[in-house]
Amino acid sequence: IIKTDLAYDWPAMSDDDAHILTDDVQESLGVNSFTKFYTNGDFDQIKNDPGPGNCWVPITRSTFDTGVIAVNDFQIGLVWVEDED
Repeated sequence: IIKTDLAYDWPAMSDDDAHILTDDVQESLGVNSFTKFYTNGDFDQIKNDPGPGNCWVPITRSTFDTGVIAVNDFQIGLVWVEDED
C-alpha cells in the first residue's frame, strides 16, 4: 500500500523510499514481537485467475481503500490509504 497506488498499481515511490517509509511507520507504531496486524481484505491470498483483484471491505467512500491496524500491549496504530480511478 506504500509503494504503488491502489487503482492501477503504478509506482508511487522507489523501493528504497518505500523501505525507509515502512521502517519509519513501524517505529512510530511501536511494532514489536507482540504486535498483531489487521487489515480489511484478503491481500495475503495468491490470485491465480485473470478476473478482478482481491476482495476487501472499505471503511471510506473512496473507490479503493486499505490499510493496516497494528495493536500491541501499549498502543494501537492505523495507517490507511485511499485512491480513486
